[in-house]
Amino acid sequence: MHNILQSRIPKGTPITATPTPFRAHLLEVMGVMDIPCLAIGRQTPSIGIWRRFCQPTGPRHGIEPVTGIPRSLLDLLAGIGLDTTEQSFWDWPGEAGNFLQCYLWEAYRLAGILSIRQWERLHKPFSDSPQNLSTWRQPNSCPADSSTLVSRVLASVDALRMGCLERPNEDPFIKNSILFPLVVAGLEADIMCKNPQWQQTIRRSSLGSRQDHILLGILEEVWHRGDSTLDINALARGKDIEMGLL
Repeated sequence: MHNILQSRIPKGTPITATPTPFRAHLLEVMGVMDIPCLAIGRQTPSIGIWRRFCQPTGPRHGIEPVTGIPRSLLDLLAGIGLDTTEQSFWDWPGEAGNFLQCYLWEAYRLAGILSIRQWERLHKPFSDSPQNLSTWRQPNSCPADSSTLVSRVLASVDALRMGCLERPNEDPFIKNSILFPLVVAGLEADIMCKNPQWQQTIRRSSLGSRQDHILLGILEEVWHRGDSTLDINALARGKDIEMGLL
């Protein structure tokens, strides 16, 4: 799809040229699917569609309709491992939305911070000594440890679940986006093993689909091993699984 789109762009047309509304929507759909943290077990590297095409040319306000996530928050998720920092998520101002949306967005914001920490555990070429930590991550400056973040992510997801039961017609598709924060929180194996009730929260929040069943199976294996340094992408590829978290 990306190659076809590229072939339709006239040679010499700058990337910053404003796309038509339909093309902008198509780019966003592909861009979301291409954001690395929103998929597990990828067989090929990310193309970088969101950062290369969506951020330079699309609107930076409002909500992306497929995910129900604000574009400004997707900008941060697309920058994990590049230039997004934990402080970026703490500073995210949010968007105006209904209560169900606010629960979801808060879960994503905090899960984004956990994603950065998980990425650093797997990819940092050297250990974090005090001089290597960014200023805000220095001891006594970090506003929340990972256990607190996990509890807040799951609290937001559980509030969303109960809100959907109470108001099923308010936003019937919003729960389709809860897989990312659930999986990210679930990957904190040492924390989950100390809090088995949180494992039950994740089980209770699943949508009951085959995709959920597969993801829960992977998380159950992570919890059984009790190793927070496991690479879920390698684990998924070993099972021949490649799946988006939507």
